[in-house]
Amino acid sequence: MIFAPVTLVILSAVAGLALILKFEVRAAAECDHAVFSLQDQRAKKLNELLRHNSAARRLMRSKSVWQKRLAAAEANANAPAIAICVAELARITSAQIALAAVQHAIIDSSDQESRFSAHAARNKMSFAVSQFDSGRLLVRASPPLQMAPEYHPVENFFQNQRVTMEYSSPLATILASRFSLLADLRLAQAPLARSLHHHQCSATIVDRELNEHFQSQMTDVGFDE
Repeated sequence: MIFAPVTLVILSAVAGLALILKFEVRAAAECDHAVFSLQDQRAKKLNELLRHNSAARRLMRSKSVWQKRLAAAEANANAPAIAICVAELARITSAQIALAAVQHAIIDSSDQESRFSAHAARNKMSFAVSQFDSGRLLVRASPPLQMAPEYHPVENFFQNQRVTMEYSSPLATILASRFSLLADLRLAQAPLARSLHHHQCSATIVDRELNEHFQSQMTDVGFDE
């Protein structure tokens, strides 16, 4: 019967489409997992860094107080008081040097771990990744010239700290040869053609508790337009 071959073709097409869609869903899930894991790791480092701000504030205030006391002692030529102030300032400076080392280590380790995560994610994806830049932990020192300052997220942190992965969908790879006629028909820039080739997902870090706790959040998951 003529219907039997037609039925087989339809069933094969449906099975093939189901398999392609399975790959699409898997690719989207892998992308989401990669960017979210990277930002989740970075959010933990950011929270660790922010927890040292109270110590940084305390040391800066103490230093300011003892600098004023030293100035007064020097104005009065009070040698014993000068010696006490100098010793206390040396202790504070030593504590600031130690704190600065901890702060820099957190920032550096955050950036190193992010680069490693991005590299590892690229290597284990089941699809071609066209862009995945891990970026850096975007924080600013306040005040900027202090030995061991407080650190805070930069302006527009939510937008600027976002990490995006762009990739070619498995569907685009499979259908590339089938749709080669698109170029001849001048349809290469059509929304359908772009959506077949350019996918992306992204995640950022958001403030959950009034600048005291940050966590990663998925954003803009879907197709490029």
